[in-house]
Amino acid sequence: MRATRSDVPASPQRVLLSDVLPYEVPVVFSNHALFRFLVENRVTIEGTKVLWKSSEPSVPVVLRALMGIDPKEGAAFESGGFQSLPSNADHYSIPYEFLVTRNDGQTRPLAVPHPRHQLEMVYFYKRYGATILHFAGRSPFSIRRPLEVAKYTFDEDQLHKQLRSLWALGVETSEKEPERLRSYFVYGDYSNIYKFYESRRYQELEKRYSRVTRLDISKCFASIYTHSVAWALYGKDQVKRHLHSQTFAEHFDELMQRLNYNETNGIVVGPEFSRLFAEVILQAVDRDVIRTANKQGIEWTTHFEVLRYVDDYFIFSDDEVVELKVEKVIDSSLRGFNLYLNETKKVSEATPTITPISIAKMKVSELLRSRVRSGPVAEPSQKRALSVEARTRRFITEYKLILRETGVEPVAILNYALSVLEKRIVKTITKFQSSSVADRNEVELTAILLSALKFGAFAYAASPRVNPTVKLSRICTHIVDAARHANLSAFRSKALLEAVNIELRAAIDRSRITQHSQIERQYLLTTLRELGRSYLLAEPELLELFEISKTTIGEYVFEKELSHFSAVTLLHYMESRDRYSTLRGAVAAHILARLKTLDRRSCERALLGLDAAACPYLSLAERQAVLVELGANTKKKRESFLDMDKDIFVAWRDFDLGVELDAKRNQEVY
Repeated sequence: MRATRSDVPASPQRVLLSDVLPYEVPVVFSNHALFRFLVENRVTIEGTKVLWKSSEPSVPVVLRALMGIDPKEGAAFESGGFQSLPSNADHYSIPYEFLVTRNDGQTRPLAVPHPRHQLEMVYFYKRYGATILHFAGRSPFSIRRPLEVAKYTFDEDQLHKQLRSLWALGVETSEKEPERLRSYFVYGDYSNIYKFYESRRYQELEKRYSRVTRLDISKCFASIYTHSVAWALYGKDQVKRHLHSQTFAEHFDELMQRLNYNETNGIVVGPEFSRLFAEVILQAVDRDVIRTANKQGIEWTTHFEVLRYVDDYFIFSDDEVVELKVEKVIDSSLRGFNLYLNETKKVSEATPTITPISIAKMKVSELLRSRVRSGPVAEPSQKRALSVEARTRRFITEYKLILRETGVEPVAILNYALSVLEKRIVKTITKFQSSSVADRNEVELTAILLSALKFGAFAYAASPRVNPTVKLSRICTHIVDAARHANLSAFRSKALLEAVNIELRAAIDRSRITQHSQIERQYLLTTLRELGRSYLLAEPELLELFEISKTTIGEYVFEKELSHFSAVTLLHYMESRDRYSTLRGAVAAHILARLKTLDRRSCERALLGLDAAACPYLSLAERQAVLVELGANTKKKRESFLDMDKDIFVAWRDFDLGVELDAKRNQEVY
């Protein structure tokens, strides 16, 4: 399917759609509704004021919560048709941190910045967009650098939309298309490091040089000293002589500190703006490497070439001595910014080479092409089909053989395998649905989809991280849609739904073993919700998942505080179903209690309060109690917010899992 091109919004708030949130946030959470709220009410920041143009009493209620403004402070006033409040943007805030699992099984913290500093970042981009492009575009090493402000967004492989169109279910409205942005800037040259490995440029460097060494920076973002951005641009001595000069670097430094609890050591991990901050610093390192190497008689593009993808370096050379000298120069230049190479991840090899991963990818692609065919149509002479169990055993055995023969760890190939599997599934369903009724073989289609699902779940179990979880959720969603809309018999439709239910529950059960699999579990639970009421988890199962116990007299005990993401995922799953009414009330009371204890500077307080107040599944009394805690101290303000009946962050209303997962596919940029 060809990529769809859409114009991007002209408003500066578009930064909120792509550059301020980690990719790994739950599928029910985004800035799409916030973006619309800010644009509709013409919200801007000017100096230390946040301004808006609306007479609705709900707007200052939302803005006070977004900006972390105490209801006793900063009375709103009107001037020139705009109302305003203190922005608090010059005060520090506390980001909302959550853990995700890395490839090696360890965890890493990611962060959602406070909404007020997300909005501050919007106007930093507006003011300094051209400056960012200049300072992040000076290094010839960088192969992931911003080139220009994006004018269009391209939605590639919108597989869910493709199937919805096939079944005449309607597609996402065009007015929301521009909200699916990859990033504020257009980047070159590669959106993923593996695309570089398979690129013509990499092959040309392999032909020219006989060796390549791969290096990476140890704990790059956690090690960055915020003041070093000024050192990178103006030199450490110059900065120390002019500590209080208000330049681009100082503004960037101060903003990165304020949004991270005033920390100078380490920057928040997850948002795109952090990668830009690191890029500005690392470009200065790159330029220093070229100068220093030249002074040592090692000329760039003559004796060696270096390319860098964010914090990964590639050194190409013909001489091991030159290679070691360049490595030492890179190490020395990094140390000037308190950064260090990770010696344990150094890999050197002769070129040209084909990596075991590349071999494994080719073999996996061939396997999936043969096992998930795109033509399940009737064939009268067809031999007796293998059972689903036999198909699946062969499928998995052949996959294991590929891993054994290539020596590739399952985690290294998983994302690729699930991506190809999803495309094969969509092609198979499309071919079936496009065939005449007489030519359709629903027995074969069902067998293919069942074995594909079981294979995908098996592969996923090797490394259940967020990215593979998104892909598994997409696969399950396609199969559920096929079960409901491909005109299959009731028996086979039910078989597909039952299989998805079994695999999702098994994955959820496995996630309980790992303490830090909350985000993955939240994706799986939201996907399970799509199966409908017949497949809902019983209350005791939910209690176990969210570490809630129930006393003999029916009281709920929260063994751990529900984080914002856990609380909203649980509410989103339960919806307004009667079977969960008492648990839903307990969650509402827990949220209200947490709001009373969370620091007003905390991002989690703003997110949790606004999402709970906007949640249509809570009672009016529960939502009003939350609004009081947020500072809506009059009945008129509370009723105005409730009458607004709109989401702020969580998609409570009109949620479409397939559409949101399609958006996730487009946002996968690093």
